[in-house]
Amino acid sequence: MTYTPTTIAARRTLLDALQALEAQHDALVLVGAQAVYLYTGEADVPIATQTRDSDLAVIPADLHDAPKLDDAMHAAGFLQDVTEHQPGAWLSPDGIPVELLVPAALHRGGGRRGARIPPHSKRAARTSAAVTSDALRWLRHLAADPAAPIPTMAGRTEQNVGDPQLVADATWALVQELVSGLRPT
Repeated sequence: MTYTPTTIAARRTLLDALQALEAQHDALVLVGAQAVYLYTGEADVPIATQTRDSDLAVIPADLHDAPKLDDAMHAAGFLQDVTEHQPGAWLSPDGIPVELLVPAALHRGGGRRGARIPPHSKRAARTSAAVTSDALRWLRHLAADPAAPIPTMAGRTEQNVGDPQLVADATWALVQELVSGLRPT
């Protein structure tokens, strides 16, 4: 497969962010379109074939006090995206976006946008009602197989209940199941 310059730049930026946050790797989960592309490879799925940004979910329970997320990102040359005015929105030196997201049900409260994960800065990561709505949509599409009950549950919750908290809880259960399946035992 031939990759576009946009895809190459986005993947390079993702790798740079992961390297910057290497000491926190147990607390990070790749979500969003980059995760879909990584896990589906060249599968024939009806999604856009490239994305410019990367989304990393941050799991507070697995986060270490040091290095602080914002210190690690700054040390690697990333800057907060001042045009977005959103916590957790970072730009690489080349201007490629990376978002650090904390599921809303997991942060310590206090702010609606900035995740409260002391001792990390309240601007280091943003809260998200679900890990990302795009991740849920793509996972639901990819998991149309009845052998995947949690993704199906997340989709039905969104369609039938419409309660964002239930969607967040179902999505979080899905993420935990995916992560536990990826970690070596």
